[in-house]
Amino acid sequence: MGAPGAPRPATPVPQRFNAAEFFVDRHLAEGRAGRPAFRYRGRTLTYRHLAEQVNRAGNALAALGVEMEQRVLIALDDSPAFATVFWGAAKIGAVAVPVNPATRPEEIAFLLEDSRARVAVVEPDVAAAVTAAQLHGPGPRAVVVAGHQAPAGTHSLDALMEKAAADLAPAPTAAEDVLYWGYTSGSTGRPKAAVHLHEDFVAAADLVGVGVFGLEPDDLVL
Repeated sequence: MGAPGAPRPATPVPQRFNAAEFFVDRHLAEGRAGRPAFRYRGRTLTYRHLAEQVNRAGNALAALGVEMEQRVLIALDDSPAFATVFWGAAKIGAVAVPVNPATRPEEIAFLLEDSRARVAVVEPDVAAAVTAAQLHGPGPRAVVVAGHQAPAGTHSLDALMEKAAADLAPAPTAAEDVLYWGYTSGSTGRPKAAVHLHEDFVAAADLVGVGVFGLEPDDLVL
């Protein structure tokens, strides 16, 4: 592992920049397609597999009507599915809104209303809260549930991705376009969305991932 705090020049970010292309597709272009991206429940997922799944997720979201700059609420466990949907949204230029899947139903309703998410991708336990919010407000136009099984009126994430194409060109986003909204805990009132840009992830990787933790290609992160 590299020495914590080791200096590293800041990665240059061009004006036309899509973070999914940098953090996912770049690994294939630089010869790391066969390297592990995730080890999850006894399986190893390579960067090639991750890139394909990200493309499928992006195409699936687009097929549901998600367009550039529109929000996608993501209430998924820490899993490869979360990564594929997050980066799939980024790749089509949409804005990911990741939230804790253990969030209370009334808070889910607020987050849906506040973000005006066009689509919600959620764990099965969250689906009821989202569909209830649809009945009492504008709500998302589509609810996607992780896994193969989906309640009535929702879509199965696995089924959508199986039907989606595995190729996807990145949307022509700019470095200063919004990548995701990260909501605060709301300890002093309603949760508030902190807006993060495509270029911000690169700065975080440089300053924290490398500069503070000294991460190198063979390190494992739990």
